[in-house]
Amino acid sequence: MRSHGSLSELIFPVRCLGCRRLGIDICATCRIDWNNHIYRTFGVSQNRSFPIYSSVIYSPIASKILLASKEDGVLAADTLVAASIANARIYFQKEIGTGHLVPIPSRKKASRRRGRMYINELIEYSGMTPLDLLSHRRAVRDQSTLHADQRAKNLSGAFGIDPTKLLLHDVPVIIVDDLVTTGSTLNEAARALNAAGFRVLGAITACLAKPVR
Repeated sequence: MRSHGSLSELIFPVRCLGCRRLGIDICATCRIDWNNHIYRTFGVSQNRSFPIYSSVIYSPIASKILLASKEDGVLAADTLVAASIANARIYFQKEIGTGHLVPIPSRKKASRRRGRMYINELIEYSGMTPLDLLSHRRAVRDQSTLHADQRAKNLSGAFGIDPTKLLLHDVPVIIVDDLVTTGSTLNEAARALNAAGFRVLGAITACLAKPVR
């Protein structure tokens, strides 16, 4: 994992990631909104459901932490998000089973801007090794402003499998992302993996949001 010791983190005093209060990475009040539990939902691939395990309910505080991690590369935020992914993985593997962790790929433009493969690094930061199978086969729009039907259409057929990894087919895999809302991204990832012969056990995420309409 790359070093996050940016100049701003060294110069400026520590502030809460949620409310910007001085003194600690996340204060006791904001910790209430970023507190690992376990939430079980389901995605759908090939007309069959698969389990999704998440650790934190999405909230304005969670939004700030995810943005600080994903877009700003703040180490304290990465630590929180990686720990939530690890928490979901522990529960998933106890209740469902063990599989290789397959990250949802970022768009190439986003990865270049951030200077890293975001979900891959969070998996590595939690002490695991990602199995990099998925890639974008075509351009997709940013999902944040799209409603549920638009998200599903935007992602339909968007993912493919690295052809050099096809010999690994029939191995169990668990899809990993930072946030699930409608499930369109996870559903498309599961479709691509199942079509290539991998056994999708389910998915884990740090956060779970109420589905958009």
